[in-house]
Amino acid sequence: MNKKLVLMLMVASVFILFSCKRESHVTNKFDPALRHFMESSQIESAAEKSVPVIGTCSSQISDSLRSVLERAGARIGTISGKFFTADIPKSKLEKLASVKQIRYLQLAPKAKPTK
Repeated sequence: MNKKLVLMLMVASVFILFSCKRESHVTNKFDPALRHFMESSQIESAAEKSVPVIGTCSSQISDSLRSVLERAGARIGTISGKFFTADIPKSKLEKLASVKQIRYLQLAPKAKPTK
């Protein structure tokens, strides 16, 4: 085979492997319920549906980190130390998870009224 063709195939293979690994790293930050929600709601209209999440960061959430989270698409609710609540469009969840300070995102449970 031609050396250039072999080299191009090797480079393409490495690129594909690294791009797949990056995506799986991002979705590893999702809890099982959030991962299931992402996989099960493939409806296009659901892409902009707001998803309530609870997130954990690697450090205390400063004003600058809050700005980073908001630029990623999160509408921040409560912040307490390393934890935050947010509503975020489904289409922006992976972008939020790709923020290096994010450690974990979970689907927030729905509150039920007390009787």
